[in-house]
Amino acid sequence: MTDAIQSMMRFSWAMSLFGLRQASQIASSLATMRSPRSAVTGFDAVSDVARSQLDDQFVNAYRAGDRWQQMLIDTVFGVMDPALEVSRSMASQTVLRGSLTVLRQSAGILEAAMPVERRWAWRELRNKLEAFEGFQYADHILGFRDLDADGLRAQLNQASSSNPYLRLWLTEGLGFAFTEAAWDVDEPYDLLCQKALETLPVESLIPLHTGMGLSLARRVVPEMSADDPALETAVKRFAELCEHNSRPGFAMASFEAVGLITRQLAPDKVSQIDAAITRCQSVDQRAAFWHGLGRGLYFVATQAWPGSTGRAVEKLRQETPDDEARWNGLAGLAWALTLVNLRQPEVIESFVGGHDFAADEFDAISNGVSSAAVLWAETVGEESTLKTLRDHQPKGLVEMLWERTIRQPMTAALDSWGDVKKTSGPGEIFYYRRGV
Repeated sequence: MTDAIQSMMRFSWAMSLFGLRQASQIASSLATMRSPRSAVTGFDAVSDVARSQLDDQFVNAYRAGDRWQQMLIDTVFGVMDPALEVSRSMASQTVLRGSLTVLRQSAGILEAAMPVERRWAWRELRNKLEAFEGFQYADHILGFRDLDADGLRAQLNQASSSNPYLRLWLTEGLGFAFTEAAWDVDEPYDLLCQKALETLPVESLIPLHTGMGLSLARRVVPEMSADDPALETAVKRFAELCEHNSRPGFAMASFEAVGLITRQLAPDKVSQIDAAITRCQSVDQRAAFWHGLGRGLYFVATQAWPGSTGRAVEKLRQETPDDEARWNGLAGLAWALTLVNLRQPEVIESFVGGHDFAADEFDAISNGVSSAAVLWAETVGEESTLKTLRDHQPKGLVEMLWERTIRQPMTAALDSWGDVKKTSGPGEIFYYRRGV
């Protein structure tokens, strides 16, 4: 019996160390943009040996569980792309939400076990999963209510008592869910400017419009898969939906979502949709399209694993047709990364200091980070989370870069936001125009 107990303990300890070693290899591979093939091979080899020790009864159970886990992983990382055709009824199942929680907890365990230089990549994954859960399950977290004007107000009041980080994602999720409920009745019109919603909290308006934009784009982007002139007609229809359903000055906050949804739902049509927007919409709307595409690339499932943001940067450089598109894509990517990781400035520091950016790219990144800080201040307030970012002090070579690229532009943007909002409206933070 003593030998059996010792054998079981050795097995448990060896498997724990093996798991940590393989996870570390995956994080290191993704951070350096290499394939994590050796780690994957190691996992598969151990799984195959373990499976070979099972009798027929357990083999059948293993196969059933393996199929279920594969479906679960596909679903979890699929629904991180809001445009993918995963039904909300499936996405709201208790088992899926519970699995997201397990993934967050697992990332937290790995974060604690990693060397300091690799720790922040796992924290970034935790933050992404937490932000997504708040967005996807907003109406569930806040309690089931009819998604009409009264229900929306009640849920927003409840969201206001949540912690500041979760509040932002809950509010955006409510905007998405509220618009989806409206689609179930008819095509939305005057949705967020209807009289019944005149008294909505001012701080909720931007994330409600971004959530609404995701729903509108999710419905219309499939129509953009057609060739001209139907494509151009669909682009105009989406712009009109944003205008008709948004409050004055907020339409750009909704329009920007078309880039995010295009990147995830119709990546093969990016160039055609870009050309149609260039022909029939404004220069600023084209910039917002690419800003949204950069934001979408940060959340796309293939970039979900720790340390993969560098791959997103390279894909942006490859996919953007000109400087204006590249700058806005980088601004959108930095914008999303900042909002997700605001509580841990080290993740943002790692992004800014960990890639070989050109001078014009740093300007775009400055805009993305500063705009995200402005959005946070407008939605949540200048509280301790934003103060953590403003007071962050990097060490070593990144210190001067951080001061020039992050702290100074962010401080200037926050100080001038009141005047900018009066003259240009909130839509100003959803695109980047160099030198403007």
